[in-house]
Amino acid sequence: MSVHCQHSTMFGLQNRAGFSSRRQCTKIQGTRSSKGKGFGRSHSPYPENIKSSVSETSIPVDQSSDDNTITPAATPSSPSIISASPKNDVLQACITTSSIIATVALVIKVAATTFLPSISSLSSSPTLSTTLSLLQWPLPAPSSSSSPSSYLSTLGLAASTAALVTTARLVLLAAWPDFKSSSDRSNAQVLGNLTPLDLLWVAVLPGISEELLFRGALIPVISPDIKGAIISGVVFGSLHVNGGRGTAFATWSTAIGVVYGGLFLSTGCVWAAVVAHCLSNIVSGGIWILTNRSGSSTD
Repeated sequence: MSVHCQHSTMFGLQNRAGFSSRRQCTKIQGTRSSKGKGFGRSHSPYPENIKSSVSETSIPVDQSSDDNTITPAATPSSPSIISASPKNDVLQACITTSSIIATVALVIKVAATTFLPSISSLSSSPTLSTTLSLLQWPLPAPSSSSSPSSYLSTLGLAASTAALVTTARLVLLAAWPDFKSSSDRSNAQVLGNLTPLDLLWVAVLPGISEELLFRGALIPVISPDIKGAIISGVVFGSLHVNGGRGTAFATWSTAIGVVYGGLFLSTGCVWAAVVAHCLSNIVSGGIWILTNRSGSSTD
């Protein structure tokens, strides 16, 4: 979806879709074989020299029509046939995967804060204090002061980052066909059956869990500086290749992962990145739903 964290939902959906496609393909091939029985030699439309290779090749099909025509099903490069996943499946996949990601983040946080200080080679490292500070996940307070102005400053930076990410995404959708294709394909599957209230769950839960893991846990452990932000961003982006989104979406996810990492480091507060991520998810997902549903109602 426009929500970059969509792999949290796609993990649970793509395996279900793949199983259904293979089962449907097997059914079609079995029907073809049974029609040939009792006629001696089957009359295949394929030349003899390629008949065997065709019969052994599994081709995804679409059986939406009542005639005997077999239409190739949609592939990642052909998004014309897209089926929206059931709402309950989307929500369950989101809740399950977000819970797993948040749990991994907590395990890394606890392990790092427990064992890093006991490592002699790191005990005198100047970055250890920074690492441990970032791993505390303090509430929004970019400075040592807890005055209201510091909280407002953090919130302002988070909102500005969300606006920047959303604007950049809209520009890329208009200028980068591959990115638009992959985004629409993913959005159609995940957001197609969701209500505005459902969107809040799908936007907020991954936004929280992914920031706690990729920014709040990985950056301090890898390297509490821009190097760690880049590495965690690359890891974040690589997990967005699945679900038919491809390299265009993964490249975008890597870039915004680095941006969220920079926000985390500049404020010293992982919750700033959480707010920015969630806001961007909500706005981008809402724009997609409103645009596509309003467009379909006028056809």
